[in-house]
Amino acid sequence: MNHLLKAIAVSAICIVSAISPIQAAETQAEYEWYGQPIKYNSAYITDVESLIVESMNDRGWEIKEKSEKEIVAWLPDESDNEIIIKIMHNASEITFEAVSERRLYCHRGIECGVSRSDLGKVRHFLRQSITANIHRAAMADLLKNSELRKQFLSKLQSKDLGERTKLAREIIVEKLYSPEILSELVAEIQKGFDAPELSKQAVQMYAYYCKALALSKDKAYLPLLNKVIAKTNDDKLRNYVEGYLSYYKG
Repeated sequence: MNHLLKAIAVSAICIVSAISPIQAAETQAEYEWYGQPIKYNSAYITDVESLIVESMNDRGWEIKEKSEKEIVAWLPDESDNEIIIKIMHNASEITFEAVSERRLYCHRGIECGVSRSDLGKVRHFLRQSITANIHRAAMADLLKNSELRKQFLSKLQSKDLGERTKLAREIIVEKLYSPEILSELVAEIQKGFDAPELSKQAVQMYAYYCKALALSKDKAYLPLLNKVIAKTNDDKLRNYVEGYLSYYKG
């Protein structure tokens, strides 16, 4: 990501965490890490509740109860574990509180708790989704600014196809599917997708451009995607784009 945009995006979210476990080892420090807040900048994020709910859906959590500033969520579990948490949010932070972490149908006291390792993983992945979705929302808001958007998209003019491919991949990862951004990809596709011969890197680049259009699910881009399928001289690119049409069915 462009250094300026990265710095601004970081200002939109501050994850309070001394430890960021990947496999969530069984330590008290990591257990406490889960309870620390996610701080964010409400100047960039206006509807944090919808981002929390989206993140819950991403990770299989369901809403048990919901009020204006609070969500009680539970994680359906095939191993007879009951994992229920309370997610609270205000204008500057999201906080977590454990409600129930136990094994159902167990009557052996302390042995009835859910393993610390399992808890660590589900906590980590939920926090990871929330922070990622906040970051994406902040980026989308920032890129409404035409100057920042121009700077972000400047790599589309790079002679390095790898840099252009990397930018397209970032657009997909960050889900930046605004018409202002996708129109730039449309222009780039039309410049050369039907060249007599495409390098391996060019095929990957055009494939990512087309994938971003398809992932937006905007049917306005279907004629161009079908045109690429019909007129490209590269079989791999044709196969890629044919596969991307399935996104419109989801």
